[in-house]
Amino acid sequence: MSDEIYPGTCILIPKPGHDKRHLWIVLTEPNKILTEPNKDILQVVIVNVTTLREGSDTTVILTPGEHRFIRHESVIYYNDAMFAPVDPLCQLAKQKGYKFDDDCSDELLERIQRGLLVSPFTPKKIKKYCESVFDFD
Repeated sequence: MSDEIYPGTCILIPKPGHDKRHLWIVLTEPNKILTEPNKDILQVVIVNVTTLREGSDTTVILTPGEHRFIRHESVIYYNDAMFAPVDPLCQLAKQKGYKFDDDCSDELLERIQRGLLVSPFTPKKIKKYCESVFDFD
């Protein structure tokens, strides 16, 4: 299933513990990431898009037209950046009511990746991992 997931893949799924779907964007290649002792599984780093509100992290603001899902000013919610296991993520995206969406452009992907590295809200373990794998020319 890892061939379905790559940087720029967009998936409409809910936040953990919620019902409302959000656009989640895959930022890294699938990789075996040791997240628990003796449990290295194929994972990616994902972030979600949410509506711009007062007090939002404005590191990356998205406007309508940057992705077909964006209908009003939105932001990347770096506070929710997480490691996601590839196989369950693919299975969830194929369930009724959820889906893979159009990939984001290379330019938007890089803007979101760069934002992850500078946002004060990105979890430290995510930022540290991404510093080691992002390759900007």
